[in-house]
Order: sequence, then C-alpha cells, then structure tokens
Amino acid sequence: MDRHPTVAIARRSLSLSKTYLILSIAIAANGLLFPQLGSILSRDVVPPRSGVADFQGSVPLLSIPLLTISVQTIAIPVVLLYVYDRNTGVLERFLSLGMSQSDVYRRYLKASMLLSLSFLSLVLAAHIGASLLLKTRATIIFETSVLLVVLSISVVALVGMSMMAFSSLQRQRVGANQPVGLAIGGLAVIPDYIIPFIFPRVTAVLVELAIALAIASAAVALLFLSKRLISREKLLP
Repeated sequence: MDRHPTVAIARRSLSLSKTYLILSIAIAANGLLFPQLGSILSRDVVPPRSGVADFQGSVPLLSIPLLTISVQTIAIPVVLLYVYDRNTGVLERFLSLGMSQSDVYRRYLKASMLLSLSFLSLVLAAHIGASLLLKTRATIIFETSVLLVVLSISVVALVGMSMMAFSSLQRQRVGANQPVGLAIGGLAVIPDYIIPFIFPRVTAVLVELAIALAIASAAVALLFLSKRLISREKLLP
C-alpha cells in the first residue's frame, strides 16, 4: 500500500481531467468580482446618510457562495476516481484489507479535503488581497474569510459523502453523475445569496455560519451511518 494514500488518490484524481481545475479558477474569478461591486455600492451609488450602510457591508458576503462552489468543483474528480476504483475492483481490495465502508469513504474524503484546502488557500489569499486593494473594512474581511473557510469545508464534505454514497447505491457501472454533485453544492449555498438581503451583516454572518455547521454535521452523520445505510456488497464491482 502507498504510504501516503491520501496524496496518491489526490494525484490520481487530478490526472483524470484538468477541466475541473479550469472551471474552478473561472468560478473563483467571478466570485472575486463581488467585493468590487460592494465597494462601488458603498462609495459611489448610495450616500452614507441614506441609512443602508449595513446593507452595503453585507454585499461582499455575496462573493462567498461562488468562491465556495469554486473550491467544491476542484474536488469533484475524487468522486470520479471513486467510481472508477469501484468498477475496477480497487474498493474490493480495500475491503479485503479489513476496511469498513466508513474507512473507504474516509480515504477518498481526505483526498477531497486535500485538493479543496490547497485551492482554498489560494482563493482565500486572492479574496483578502482583493478586499485590501478595495479598502474593505477589516471586520468584513475577517468575517467573510472565516465564513469562506467554514462553508467551503462543509460543502466539500457533504458533496463528497453524498455523491460517493449515491454512486455506491447505483446498480449499473455508470459515472459519478458529476452534474448532480455540482447541483448539491449549488443548492447548499443558495441561502447564502439571500441571507445578506434579509439580515444585518453581523446577523447574516452568524446565520450563514450556522448553516455551514449544519451542512458539516450532515456530512459527518452520513459518514458514520454509512455502515448501516450501505452494505459492503455495494462497494464491489
């Protein structure tokens, strides 16, 4: 066995396709435009005396869902590799070594996290850099940065676990239905496009953090319940 199976899985995943890397960069670039929109609104469009300063502070929060989707997208190849390994008997080998369903999922989930965290570090640095250039308030930079990290990790975990479980339950040897994986991530962050328009900035951040933690809890629950929800035979070719 590879001494570093997580790294090996991550490398094999990236070798499958470079499309997701390109797509992730494109989505992240679009997400980085939202702080500029917030800066324009707060300085040029709406006068400070109009009483909507808090709303203007919430506008940069709209960049977080798109940046989260960009981080999630780069981890999709791990699910593709999971399906390939299932169909070629690699997962059967893992089971023969005494691994449980949760152990197998955890191995691929770690690879997803490795890829997503590597890309997240670059996205986070770009987000902070763009915010500093636009002279965004330090409190807003901190709040959006924390939210980006927590939400990204939560969504990647949920998408990875749900798609691996879904692929395991499929009877035919088909692909990972990656559009479904992207849809799950997209649906998970939909509230983050709406909440900044409903709540004051600080409250919006707290609500979005609560949603991110709920998403993470669902992913963890799915991981630990996998032994009961999915039989070992479902992981065989």
